[in-house]
Amino acid sequence: MISGVEYNQGVMPKFQKAVENIVVNCLQIKGSDRVVVVTDQERLEIGTAIADRSRQVAETKLVIIEEHISRPAKDLPDSLKKVIDEFKPTVSAYAATGKPGELPGFRMPLINHLVKTHKARHGHMVGIEDKLMLSGMSLDYGKVQKAIAKLYKILKPSRVIKITCPYGTDLTVKLSPKIRWVPTDGRITTSGEWSNLPEGEIFTCPEQVNGKVVAWVVGDHFSEKFGVLKEPLVITIENAVITKVESENEELREEFWEYVSHYENGKRVGEFAVGALLGLNELTGNLLQDEKFPGVHMAFGHPYTEKTGAKWDAESHVDVIPLQVSIVVDGREIMRDGKFTIDLGANV
Repeated sequence: MISGVEYNQGVMPKFQKAVENIVVNCLQIKGSDRVVVVTDQERLEIGTAIADRSRQVAETKLVIIEEHISRPAKDLPDSLKKVIDEFKPTVSAYAATGKPGELPGFRMPLINHLVKTHKARHGHMVGIEDKLMLSGMSLDYGKVQKAIAKLYKILKPSRVIKITCPYGTDLTVKLSPKIRWVPTDGRITTSGEWSNLPEGEIFTCPEQVNGKVVAWVVGDHFSEKFGVLKEPLVITIENAVITKVESENEELREEFWEYVSHYENGKRVGEFAVGALLGLNELTGNLLQDEKFPGVHMAFGHPYTEKTGAKWDAESHVDVIPLQVSIVVDGREIMRDGKFTIDLGANV
């Protein structure tokens, strides 16, 4: 068994393919690199597998979060920073769970220390688990890269995108030519560059958003707590800011509203993205992968300022995912009811 996943023929090869994708295809680790893998007790098997494969190529250090700070971690401990500073990594990977409230005080400072201070190429896998390793992380990233390249050409010059779905999502997204679209296809090749893994999306920070989104997966710590929702979270947005949240799940509704209201700009739309991790067949309830599911997602809070060029910031970032969407880009349909209607050149 792999962390509770029942063994069957094909499981181990997929798991090994996922590790290979992380080390070779995504982080592209070379003999001259120095690699830090940050993991925790809950994901130790995955973190260890990544570190073991990395050691076949380069000098590698495995760091376990709980050996430096109790969870949830609300700050970046000096002892962990010291380990990183002494090792001087050129590549890093985060393969661990995400706990409530860890993003502003722990995870973002950790990412910044790795990519800004040490200029490491960083793969961020918050919430990674076996079912993601066996699905999204083990796919053919060559095909994903072709799809992302085609979508980028379509989305880069776009100005107005309409999103609808059978459940009631109805959004108008307006885009500014001053804000960048960022294609992410799994390749992390430049010093100081970081990306989430599994990967396969194109994102930007929208200039304006109005309408309603009906979400079936909610990000940050919500996805681990609630999984794929039985009753959706319905969010009304006016002038790119949340004005109303509805759901029959009272606990989710209240916790979500409290979370986005707690941070400055926490209710503001900071990200709009099109997912294209082709080969996925169902949602897992884990935001790390589900946000790349073919379709769209959006996030409230942090607009990935350093990547998009947005002129504002936020300490929080929580994604939401609608289902079976139709996408119309400047009058051109590219997806209907969750299926791409354009040739992405990937033969998937």
